[in-house]
Amino acid sequence: MSAVAVPIPDMGESVSEAILVSWLKETGEAVAIDEPICVLETDKADVELPSPAAGVLTTEKQPGDTVQVGDSIGTIDPAGAPAAGASRLADYVGTEPGRRAGRTQRFTCRPPTTAGTRPRQRRGGRVDTRYW
Repeated sequence: MSAVAVPIPDMGESVSEAILVSWLKETGEAVAIDEPICVLETDKADVELPSPAAGVLTTEKQPGDTVQVGDSIGTIDPAGAPAAGASRLADYVGTEPGRRAGRTQRFTCRPPTTAGTRPRQRRGGRVDTRYW
C-alpha cells in the first residue's frame, strides 16, 4: 500500500494559506486516523489538523513554514513500522501515571467484590440497591 499524503484542507472561503505552528507528532511516530498531528494558524483561527489515515508519519515541512491550501505537509505510510524511540500508547495503558509497562502487561478491570455484604436498608424498609 502506498503512502497517503497529508494535504492542507480548505479552511474557509477567504483562507488560502496557513502557517505550520508545530507538529504534535514527530517523524517516525505511529498515528491513528483522525488523531491531531499538527497545529495550523490562519488569519482567523488556530486549527489542529487530523490524520487522514493510520500509519507512520513522515514530515515534509518545518514549523514556521507558510503553506497553501492543497499543499502536502507530510506523508503517512500505513504499512510502516514506528521508529525505535517513538512512544506508544500501548506502553502506558494500565500503568501508574509516569511509568511505562512491559509489553506483556495488560490493562485489567475487575468489578468490586460484594461477597458477604448485605444491601443497605433505607427508612421505610426499602432496600437501597445502588450499593448491592
